[in-house]
Amino acid sequence: MLSSKTTKASKELLGLIRIARPLNLGIAAMAMVAMRYGLHDRLLVEGVQCRPLIFTESMLVMVLLMAAGNLINDYFDIREDRINHPERKLIGQDVPRRNLIKAHATLSIAALALAAQVAMQTGVWTVSILGTFIAVLLWWYSSSLKGRFVWGNLLVAGLTGLVPLWAALPELAGATYSEQWDLIRWSIAFGGMAFGVSWVREVIKDIRDIPGDTAAGHHTMAVEWGAKRSIRATLTGQWVVLLLYGSAGLWWSLSFSGAQQTGAGLTLSEYVALAVPGLSMAVTTVLLSRAKRAHEEGTNTSLRNADFAAKVSLIVGFLAALAVPI
Repeated sequence: MLSSKTTKASKELLGLIRIARPLNLGIAAMAMVAMRYGLHDRLLVEGVQCRPLIFTESMLVMVLLMAAGNLINDYFDIREDRINHPERKLIGQDVPRRNLIKAHATLSIAALALAAQVAMQTGVWTVSILGTFIAVLLWWYSSSLKGRFVWGNLLVAGLTGLVPLWAALPELAGATYSEQWDLIRWSIAFGGMAFGVSWVREVIKDIRDIPGDTAAGHHTMAVEWGAKRSIRATLTGQWVVLLLYGSAGLWWSLSFSGAQQTGAGLTLSEYVALAVPGLSMAVTTVLLSRAKRAHEEGTNTSLRNADFAAKVSLIVGFLAALAVPI
């Protein structure tokens, strides 16, 4: 009997971990580490001043909030997921649905307690205020906003774009005014990249989820406009992201090219940091173009590949913080 209970508990725990989407949580944690040790350490004259423990606590706040958001999202999405993702049979089978609420509450409370602790240690109360705001927004998104035209996509993309700023918050207390401005403007730059790529990913996922979202009565852009028109709109958005990133990369290259005479021009790693995210975004654009042409025959396969390419763009975009020229 004890063995049976232990097995059931283990299956439930593993199910909760899978529902929390550990890969996405890992990407967020990786992004914050790259921002801190790759970018912030070079921006600040004396290097990063926030103690590693405080930074780790701050990072855990974001990871726990994201995990809680994923759990509550699946709690509300059970009907559409049975249609869109029939292979996911965790809720009701391995994980009782009511336990998603309990796990969500536990993770949210732990995250907000950590946020309050970080705020007290650093004196940056924005950490606690913003953490509470994010927790409320994630509940609102899952319970009602997700099914509304465009707004759900914008919210998720916006929260993803907040990750670079979140990584910078613990450093603001010990930075000078000019350093604070540098941290904020670079956070906006990387946050803008994350926002654009994430918005494209969110719309792609909505296009793939049209059957279940329609059955659930959602009014997403994909449901209202249909797959073909939504793919066209997503492709336009992806072109905007690609062109903005390309323009920024060209500006960076030209800004540093004048330093070549003094031997202080861009290094190979800096060129790679600028080029690889752009190449990945270009691949996403090509795949979206193919999905548009193959709408009647293989949209799902093409969109799945485009979604994967967009995720790679997000990862390498954040990793660019390790070597991007400043």
